[in-house]
Amino acid sequence: MLQSSNHGKQKNFSCRGIELCADWFKTRGHQNIAIFVPSWRKSPNVDFDLPVKDREILLKLEQDGLLYFTPSRNVSGRILASYDDRYILNHALKNDAIIVSNDLYRDLVVDNNEYKKLVDERLLMYLFVDDEFMPPDDPMGPHGPSLNKFLSKPLSSENVRNIAKFNKICPYDKKCTY
Repeated sequence: MLQSSNHGKQKNFSCRGIELCADWFKTRGHQNIAIFVPSWRKSPNVDFDLPVKDREILLKLEQDGLLYFTPSRNVSGRILASYDDRYILNHALKNDAIIVSNDLYRDLVVDNNEYKKLVDERLLMYLFVDDEFMPPDDPMGPHGPSLNKFLSKPLSSENVRNIAKFNKICPYDKKCTY
């Protein structure tokens, strides 16, 4: 999930920012991209918090299978929306994915250890400089993994065992004892 108000400089919900982020990941070869946006954002008659800019981009991303609208509805002039942050975190947990956001999800990590671990270990923050999406080269700080390593999905322990068993590659690399 991308908080596109960052691209809109807190003045509008920038659909272009979402597209720039998706394009950045596609250019790097990532294929499993899921963007979550409340469904009321696609309505031209509703600007709940920030005005939506370039709304047609949302529909294009949905058609491309990259964007999913989370449930919301209008009841007597009030927008009732599901909490999209839960969709984001649950999807990331289920798919062992990273989260692209500048939200720290403080309200959700307090009571849920899985969410806390997910946000602590797999949150990719970013910034925009004009129309350039810029994640940090060191998303976990100067002593953490590089951006490339952070974005690569680690092998499961079962896959590591299978590689070791069939290809004789030791999972301990230089510290191997066989």
